[in-house]
Amino acid sequence: MDMIVTATSGAGKKILDIMNVKPGCVITDVARPLDLPPEEVAKRPDVLVIESGEILLPGKVSMKNIGLPKNVAYACLAETIVLALEGRFENFTVGRNIEWEKVREIYRVGRKHGMKLAAISGVNGPFSDADIRRVRKLALAARAKAAEAAAEAAARAKARAAARRSRAAPPASKAPKARRASKRSTPAPMPGQQVAGAVASRPRARRTRGSPRPGSRPRRCGAGPPPQDAAP
Repeated sequence: MDMIVTATSGAGKKILDIMNVKPGCVITDVARPLDLPPEEVAKRPDVLVIESGEILLPGKVSMKNIGLPKNVAYACLAETIVLALEGRFENFTVGRNIEWEKVREIYRVGRKHGMKLAAISGVNGPFSDADIRRVRKLALAARAKAAEAAAEAAARAKARAAARRSRAAPPASKAPKARRASKRSTPAPMPGQQVAGAVASRPRARRTRGSPRPGSRPRRCGAGPPPQDAAP
């Protein structure tokens, strides 16, 4: 996720594992006590953890040290101050069932009395522009490293799949090659020579009806006289 808002009453319980957050994520910790203590935030310098819910009060404010910069109060305390300035002594937003209309109303009344959001702060105090640039630089480097590792893992998986397919494929037969080789080495047959169960033939001359076959002796027809050179 790119942004997480946590507002619980965990009081010491582990609400969020910051090691599972993507680089560059912005976490707004509204809970008091914080859901992410300083030792947890220090594990991920590539994540921006904001202590939200702090209001800058107008004028000169005299109050005890509550661990915040001068004239800065928690939002819950600022809401009480706004209600007192309005003369409204009531429970405005308590518990989990908070209506959006009341959120809009307290924001409008707070702006009326000159209140505004305080500077973006973390566990070590307000963030400067240099702090935000440093977090962004670390986040980009972490994302590039993660993308490179993912590409290498995908390449290894592809190579393993190819190796499995190669081992599973049956061996190729060499018989067709041998037949092709023997066919190439056989000389051309001579006319009339028998090749592979067949006889090489050549075209025969056609003869007309009644003509003798080539190479045959003429036959006598009827009872004609014998040849002159025949014996009596």
